Amino acid sequence: MDKSGIIAKIASLYGEIGIGFQLGGSADITVDQELLDVKLLTQKMKLHFENSILVSEKDRTVYYFEKTRDIRAGMGFGFSGESSFQSGSTLFRKVKSVGIGPDGRTYAYEFDIGRLSKIVKETAKEAGYKMKVVLNKKKASY
Repeated sequence: MDKSGIIAKIASLYGEIGIGFQLGGSADITVDQELLDVKLLTQKMKLHFENSILVSEKDRTVYYFEKTRDIRAGMGFGFSGESSFQSGSTLFRKVKSVGIGPDGRTYAYEFDIGRLSKIVKETAKEAGYKMKVVLNKKKASY
């Protein structure tokens, strides 16, 4: 599998699980998406995900960057306010959330962020490439 095949396969698998992506631009594949945007009875929760993938034929390596940001606002367990959390490498993170919506119904949400890096790693391996996780977005960009 060549570079275009790797990009096409990752894009296809991302699309199958509902990840919005852009081909080209500053990297071969980029993602800038809210994975979670929920308004519950007493709070709002958002999970923002960024991803940049660069396939280098020169060193047969797929460079992978990802960043998540959690934002919570409202009242929960007697506390009100807003908080934001950034974790640098979230490769094996699963997000689970349960709450009561404005309509009084209970809602549950689960997303395995680690599935995205597994897609890239398995595709790279299948093509005979290495996958390198980078902490600086510029290293996974042109």
